[in-house]
Amino acid sequence: MANEAVLYTADHVLEYPYVRSLGPVVGAFLTGLRPEGTVTSWSWVPRPRPKHPLQEPFAWVLVRFDGADTSFLHVLPAASPEQVHTGMRVRPQFAPEEARVGHVKDINHFVAADGAGGAT
Repeated sequence: MANEAVLYTADHVLEYPYVRSLGPVVGAFLTGLRPEGTVTSWSWVPRPRPKHPLQEPFAWVLVRFDGADTSFLHVLPAASPEQVHTGMRVRPQFAPEEARVGHVKDINHFVAADGAGGAT
């Protein structure tokens, strides 16, 4: 027995807890996605193709968020092109809280800020 090796084991969990800090630039960008904005330009899609983000009629919209100096391209579901116009006030419709990952893709689509027109 003197020549037998003894193996001692212990269960350990080695973790490095980390909370991501967005910093001033990315943090400001993601925070800026929360305000409403104005449609600066749009294009109607009456019959979406399989690779489009929506499978119902929608408009591609360029949205200039309040306080921004450039526009953001996204989609606005609407039953007809009469529900969309340049100068329209819109707001982002986010994915459900449990499905969000802290990414710009958390925005599902835009809706009319006043609740009129478009889908909710």
